[in-house]
Amino acid sequence: MVIKRCASKWITLAMAGAALWFAPSVTRAEDYGNYATVRAVEGAGSLQPSGGGQGQALVPNLPLMEGDTAWTESRGRVDLLLHDGNHIVLDGGSRIEIDRLPSDGSREGTALRLRLWKGAMLLDVRSWGAAMSGYLVSTPSATVSPSRPGLYLVEVESVDRTRTTCIEGQCVVASAGASVTLGERQATYAEYGY
Repeated sequence: MVIKRCASKWITLAMAGAALWFAPSVTRAEDYGNYATVRAVEGAGSLQPSGGGQGQALVPNLPLMEGDTAWTESRGRVDLLLHDGNHIVLDGGSRIEIDRLPSDGSREGTALRLRLWKGAMLLDVRSWGAAMSGYLVSTPSATVSPSRPGLYLVEVESVDRTRTTCIEGQCVVASAGASVTLGERQATYAEYGY
């Protein structure tokens, strides 16, 4: 009897070892790629994951990945912390689609690429590196690209009209084949096709 117990312990141990050996390796945070994190939420907001997964409410610490779409209700507001330390604040009634997220800045990385379909967003760029010069916010009527650290307010007033305000820093606004460079405390409108 004692020998059987000992043998069954060894068999159990061997089976557990084999299960661990063939199990997939544990995934580290770096394996998820670039992501943004919901830092704060006022009111209500929602997330539709890329690939058509189950939609969910925006809550603090929720990660957003490339391809995700996020929006806020009319009286909502959400603060997103990017992997590189910069922030996006979505105002009420806003909707973004994330094409590409920046890396953490510890290596040569990628730059932010997103689409603001409606509403308003504040892009707070404090951390600056070579990849940040590729930041690009697209709207139905314009593209906005920061040229240096600063605060940039992008408002989609209608499908045909976008207002961009450079609160601090410098950015380039392009629309319909033309572009303008905004300095601190400057604003411009871009209209689709004009």
